[in-house]
Amino acid sequence: MKFSPRLMGVLAAGLVGASSQLGAQAQVRFAGATYGCFYDVPATSCTPTTTASDFFLTFTQGTFNALTSPTGFLGLGGTTNNLGSMALTASTASYTGKFLLEVLFSLPTLTPSNAVYTAAVLGDVYQGNGGVNISFSSPQTFAFNGPDYNGTFTLSVNNISINPNNSPQVVSGFITTSVAPEPGTTALFATGLVGLIPMVRIKRRKLG
Repeated sequence: MKFSPRLMGVLAAGLVGASSQLGAQAQVRFAGATYGCFYDVPATSCTPTTTASDFFLTFTQGTFNALTSPTGFLGLGGTTNNLGSMALTASTASYTGKFLLEVLFSLPTLTPSNAVYTAAVLGDVYQGNGGVNISFSSPQTFAFNGPDYNGTFTLSVNNISINPNNSPQVVSGFITTSVAPEPGTTALFATGLVGLIPMVRIKRRKLG
């Protein structure tokens, strides 16, 4: 049985639309909180807490709960979605230590409910331009698998400069994701598209 050009156009449009949906980047919600601590050599670690200080330099916890863009990007650095804040009340101390920023994710979505991710990002603390600079280490990437999607997300923390007696400086960064449907989900989409053809045939017979 032949299909009319109009009907073939409808089926083709459906196939293209479904294909683009299968290849589209899924938006993911991330939520969590940050903890931090300072230490000086020869120490090699510290215990992150909601607030921490090193002489006149102070860290305060940040929280976030936001959805990535359709392209898989999430910026962290606003007034409500950030990685914490730093304040410097004076610059008379010598800062040459380390700062450990711990990011505890209560989400991303698309993962099993018991999946928790923790990023530990180390920063170098040093003097600079009358204030304090913190240079954070390389981005960290995590893999995740859910019932419908799998992929990776990468957390990057931006370097920060804190000047004395200014407003607290927000610790900013960003998350990028690469998400794809599970093979089983793709197969279900394909099965559904194939199922359109018998339905159209039945409809044509009824109309005939």
